[in-house]
Amino acid sequence: MKDPALALRIYRDKDAVEKCFDDLKNRLDMKCLRMHERFSTDGRLLVPFIAVTLMSVLWNKMGELKLDEKFTVRQLLVDLETLSEVKFSGRYGKSAD
Repeated sequence: MKDPALALRIYRDKDAVEKCFDDLKNRLDMKCLRMHERFSTDGRLLVPFIAVTLMSVLWNKMGELKLDEKFTVRQLLVDLETLSEVKFSGRYGKSAD
């Protein structure tokens, strides 16, 4: 491989996959699946599968927007944790009728 940009992209992709597995094992508590019923095992695998799929979509979107040059997926998720939703009802305090 003689293209340094391609080599860097492949390395970053590999790093993202390794971090996803690390998150599965540590953050999502997927170290072992000691369950006796298939339904429990399927449920236990579904949530991490969805999480990894969403992280992959996020990684691809970051690449499209060139955010992967500034952040890793993990850094972006940490930044997003601080966001909160504020609802405005159109009024402030009690009305003075």
